[in-house]
Amino acid sequence: MLKALEIFKGSIRAQKTLEVYMIRLEEFHKFTKIKDYDSYLNLDNKTIENMMMEYVILLKNKIEKGIITPNAIAQRIAPIELFMSQNDIMINTKKIHRMYPRKIKTKGELPYTLEDLQSMLSTSTKLRDKILITFFASTGARPESLIGLKFGDLKEMDMGCMTLKIYENDIEEYPCFLTPECVRYLEKYFKQRKFHGEMITSESPVLRMAYNKRKVESVKPMSYYALKASMYDIIQRAKIRNKFSDSGKRHDKAMFGAFRKFFETALNNNKEINPNVTEKLMGHRNDLRGVYYNPDIDVRFENFKKAIPDLTISEVLRLEEQNKRKDDRIQKLETDKDRRIDELEKNFASVRRLLEQADSKV
Repeated sequence: MLKALEIFKGSIRAQKTLEVYMIRLEEFHKFTKIKDYDSYLNLDNKTIENMMMEYVILLKNKIEKGIITPNAIAQRIAPIELFMSQNDIMINTKKIHRMYPRKIKTKGELPYTLEDLQSMLSTSTKLRDKILITFFASTGARPESLIGLKFGDLKEMDMGCMTLKIYENDIEEYPCFLTPECVRYLEKYFKQRKFHGEMITSESPVLRMAYNKRKVESVKPMSYYALKASMYDIIQRAKIRNKFSDSGKRHDKAMFGAFRKFFETALNNNKEINPNVTEKLMGHRNDLRGVYYNPDIDVRFENFKKAIPDLTISEVLRLEEQNKRKDDRIQKLETDKDRRIDELEKNFASVRRLLEQADSKV
């Protein structure tokens, strides 16, 4: 007989969704203090309804304290409702939904500035933190995309870049790229882990949980909780977000969303980049055009390369990338000039031959 939790997991197709839903379900489970998930099947529906309503009240208290926003409650209750539904536990969801606070218009959706990101890097000493900063600046990806990422998922590209697939094997799958700056930190991080005795294989997590450097431990991938905690610490050290005094979002810049906005702004401001490719690099379907327009990885990378100087955080590396771009342009101009000279010389030689042929006939 299938267990209640297995039935719940079997109803979720996307791995990343499953990981987030498990986190939310576990939070509720800890709140109820029920022995195990199968024990919910032995409770009457009324008892479970009361538990869920008490949990909503707890979440509303968190809203008043500024810990979460009113819009977050539905996201936290949805996994619980799915668990109950999949296990034939009939609850009055309308009754629970009436307890939700009124949703608010989100505000403060500002991008991180270059100065914000530079402050994050300069106040971070851990390589793993530097990777987090440069990874999200390079990709504009959502946080769950980094969970479960393996070393073998990274592929080398030209110009010191790397590529990987976001939501691999899912309908939302799309390729993204890492700047040379991010790749440098990754290489240093892997080298550090090898030095501490870890055997890096294709199955090794790109980011792992903190570990004791003095002894070899079992490698555990970085969890979603650890990712959020690390990013919170990075932002706190950099002191770059302002709090709102009223209800709604607590900060003017969303923890991860501001990275995504930085990435999108950088690409949109670069007039050399095809706007439709920008949408693809963001993982957007781009309406009907997105259904029919699906550029291959080479086209996407050619456009991404044009944004590398804009996505690079370190001022020194930005100057290096800008100088590379100038050198490439100069090289292209010189190549074009040499080509035109060759064409002129060939044309001149052709004209001279024709003149010589004409003179010989006179």
